[in-house]
Amino acid sequence: MLLASSASKKTGNPYDFIQVHYLGHAPGVIGEAALILNLDSKDYPFENIKIPNDYIADFDGKGFVVDFYPPRFRQIQ
Repeated sequence: MLLASSASKKTGNPYDFIQVHYLGHAPGVIGEAALILNLDSKDYPFENIKIPNDYIADFDGKGFVVDFYPPRFRQIQ
């Protein structure tokens, strides 16, 4: 897991996100692939993500994260 916080070189706008590295299914891969998930640190604060732990990530039809939570504590929207 990586917390990235800086400013864009082009616009100067600040950015802040969390990268989660995990094993999961990917097209064309037999078994599990090493994947990266980007989370907005405003929606998923760094200090609330516990490692090691299991998490469930829900994606929309375009592959963007719509929810990220521990298995027993799903946030009902």
